[in-house]
Amino acid sequence: MRDIKTLEGYGDRVNPDKVRYSDVVQVEERILGVLILHPELGKKALEKLTEDEFNTSLTKKVFRVLRPHFESGTEVILSANEELTVEEQSAVSRYVAARLQLQRNDETVLMSDITTLLSKNEKRKLERKAETDIDALGEYLNRIKEMKK
Repeated sequence: MRDIKTLEGYGDRVNPDKVRYSDVVQVEERILGVLILHPELGKKALEKLTEDEFNTSLTKKVFRVLRPHFESGTEVILSANEELTVEEQSAVSRYVAARLQLQRNDETVLMSDITTLLSKNEKRKLERKAETDIDALGEYLNRIKEMKK
């Protein structure tokens, strides 16, 4: 049985940023899993997503490498261009396997996850700004109030 630290991503050599971005890494993995299973949803996702929306070095790389498939809606073969290492391919295969265990992997699920990721990223940006700027702190507090309504 794997210990809790391993499950949370501590010591992950393939995605060392997993712990640092623990609040969004699962969302990023879900998005990539759905897009790999359904590359025909890629164009719709690309209307909202860029590589910069991904936080970990691995999910950024996977998005960048697979983006042409998402743009064209063609089947994704992880080993096709050898840009991903065997370890990275294995990690990405786990994203897909996790999605296959679920009943819904459709556009609604994908767009919900994208909205969640964008929202969490916006919150993180505001928090960083608020740490150094008193005006940004006020803006951050107002945004939190709006979210609670």
